[in-house]
Amino acid sequence: MTFMKPGAICTISLSASYERALKDGGGFFKDNEYTFYTDGEVLHQWDESDWRYGLTEWLTVKDLSGKKALFLSKCPEKYKTKLQKLFEEFSSDEDD
Repeated sequence: MTFMKPGAICTISLSASYERALKDGGGFFKDNEYTFYTDGEVLHQWDESDWRYGLTEWLTVKDLSGKKALFLSKCPEKYKTKLQKLFEEFSSDEDD
C-alpha cells in the first residue's frame, strides 16, 4: 500500500535485487523504500519477511542523517540536488 501526500521529492529503493533475494534463500522479494518530502518527512515502507510485509513508518530527514551518503548515492541524478538541500536544511543540530 502506498501513501502519498503532496510535496514528494523522490522515492529511493534500498531493496536487494531479485537475484540476490533468491541467492539468499528467500523467494520473496522484500521491499525497502523511502519517500522523501519537502517538509522533511520521510515515508519508510518495507517488508520484514514472507509473513510480515507492507510495513510503514514516518521518519524525518534528521532521523536518517547518518545514512545521507547512502541515500544520495542511490538517488536518481535529477533529484540529487533537491535531496542534498533537504538534508542540509533538516539535519542541522539547531533544535538539540
